[in-house]
Amino acid sequence: MRARRLAPAIRGQKRQFSDAPQMYGNIPALKDNVEFKNIALQAAGGRCSVSGIRATIFGAGSRGLGHQIVFRLGPIGAQCILPYRDDGHQVKICKMAGDLGQIVPIKYQIRDKDSVMRSLEGSNVAINLLSQFRETKNFSFHDINVNATHMVAKCAYELGVDRFIYISAVNAAEDSPSEFLRTKWLGEQIVKEYYPEATIIRPSIMYGRWDKFVNKMCRSWRMWFRMPYVVGPDAMIQPVCIDDVSLAVLKCVVDPLATCGKTYEMYGDFRAKRERWMDRLGDAMCAQKPFFKRIEPAYRLPLLKAIDPIHRTLPQLFFRIMSHMIPGEDIYTYDQFVRDSIDWIEPTRPYLGLRDLGITPTSFFDKEPELVYYWNTFEYKPHQAYLFEDENPGPNWEVPGHEAPHAIFNKEMANWPIPKFHTGSDGSNPLGGGSYGQMYPIDMNMWNGVTFGEPWKLPRDFPMQGSMYKKEYFKHLIYDY
Repeated sequence: MRARRLAPAIRGQKRQFSDAPQMYGNIPALKDNVEFKNIALQAAGGRCSVSGIRATIFGAGSRGLGHQIVFRLGPIGAQCILPYRDDGHQVKICKMAGDLGQIVPIKYQIRDKDSVMRSLEGSNVAINLLSQFRETKNFSFHDINVNATHMVAKCAYELGVDRFIYISAVNAAEDSPSEFLRTKWLGEQIVKEYYPEATIIRPSIMYGRWDKFVNKMCRSWRMWFRMPYVVGPDAMIQPVCIDDVSLAVLKCVVDPLATCGKTYEMYGDFRAKRERWMDRLGDAMCAQKPFFKRIEPAYRLPLLKAIDPIHRTLPQLFFRIMSHMIPGEDIYTYDQFVRDSIDWIEPTRPYLGLRDLGITPTSFFDKEPELVYYWNTFEYKPHQAYLFEDENPGPNWEVPGHEAPHAIFNKEMANWPIPKFHTGSDGSNPLGGGSYGQMYPIDMNMWNGVTFGEPWKLPRDFPMQGSMYKKEYFKHLIYDY
């Protein structure tokens, strides 16, 4: 009888499926992943803390963005696993980014699934920034941007890694003329298949320490016996600072709920043609060459496409021998000419960028002195640009043939009485020495109103003497002079 009374009540209840955690395979969705949310939210400690974040960073050996990401995660107490496939020197540089035992280099091969699994084992964040700018005989663009991304995403998925962040590139599209950008787009699709909540970061051309933008142009200016050149001079470039991109990666790690499943495109705050960037860097580093050569990619693309397989089949020794005369140790290939001929600027459509992450883009002109310091000779000589777009900069004494600037104070040019100082026999007047009443003759080099012997007064109180009364001095005030 009691069972009959309970039956209608049970029959009226509906099962609430929203209470069950949403799963992607064996990985819970971030909104239901309580453990990882707590870890990310409490990752506010210092270098000696243990935040619970264990991030495997593929491509950390790149001295540009890879090192910066490690030096962002290490100081918050995250453990960084840095897979490498060379001698490990590049990742060992990052050992000081975190506390003892927090930066762990590990040997791996991207084609060996066991070594990739070993690199990801125990991690709760996977960051993939593997990339290359030219194809080699061992790795094509498809190998590194598609196959390697598939290997990392699949292994992370099988191990249950909670978070995946993929570094792509702006202009990545299915129909891009560049093989590099097409394969980057394919890599994004693979990541989304395994991790629908993955965060994809698309940086523009990056500038910063050990970049391939500023350093490449500066090295071109410094080449011996060769005219500096720029490929694709009319392409518009809007570069982003490496520091901003690494900070964006940090925000994606510590704030997973706000950034999951989103694609961020990152640009700087200043855009210009590539030839303007080249000219600016020549000015900043005091380049002593009259102009640079403009190389238009369109005329050379058919030839480069024909010889493109040679760049993959030639042994690497050839590139090492040629590197001393090639800017940035990089031989221009067909795909690189294609990339240099397209614009890298923010789109007119709405997009998520740095400001959506609360990051103000770093000004290039604030970073320029430290980036150009390595290349600067500090000779303080004028750089004659190939193109003159400034509005009449006016006479400049630095230009050869012009006279040097006159002395700050010249007695022969003065049209007012020069004060005379008489040193007492006891030497009581401290301004008695020197040629014009200064304490020492050397003080004339840094003459100002304090060291000069006359008492300071406002300009309106200057005594008007001699030729100061000439009418010509006031002709701008006299009507119909």
